[in-house]
Amino acid sequence: MAPTATSGTGQMAALLALAGGAVAVVSAWLPWITGLGADMKPIDVTDTSTLACGYYLIIGGGIAAACGLLLLMRFGRGTGLPMLFGLGAVIGGGLVIAAEYVAYGKVNDTINAMSGYGVEAGIAVGYGLYVGIGAGIAGALGGLLGLVNRS
Repeated sequence: MAPTATSGTGQMAALLALAGGAVAVVSAWLPWITGLGADMKPIDVTDTSTLACGYYLIIGGGIAAACGLLLLMRFGRGTGLPMLFGLGAVIGGGLVIAAEYVAYGKVNDTINAMSGYGVEAGIAVGYGLYVGIGAGIAGALGGLLGLVNRS
């Protein structure tokens, strides 16, 4: 059987959700703040009362990656499960985006507070924030593509 356009879209959706989720999990070990000889990483932030916590990156990324993997394996084809997996990837990617968004505000507040003490030189937003946001967007887009793909 020759591949169709919808099966290609389904595979792309699954790969996008899987890759986005996996990168989001890895981004929990990438720096949110760099400078002064030390980096602040999301995995070091363990206060789960706020979304700016590395655990939420791992949870959201894990959900998106697992749903992407299940979509890729075409688990439950012909039932409502692929739609559920697409929705799961959207929710997982959305959790990663929300966590990074809240963290971005807290990181900027931290940098602004430190600049009041004359240590603004060398402190910057780390690349981990941007990697995490991109990964969350990729995971959510993969899930969205999985939702609209009906094959």
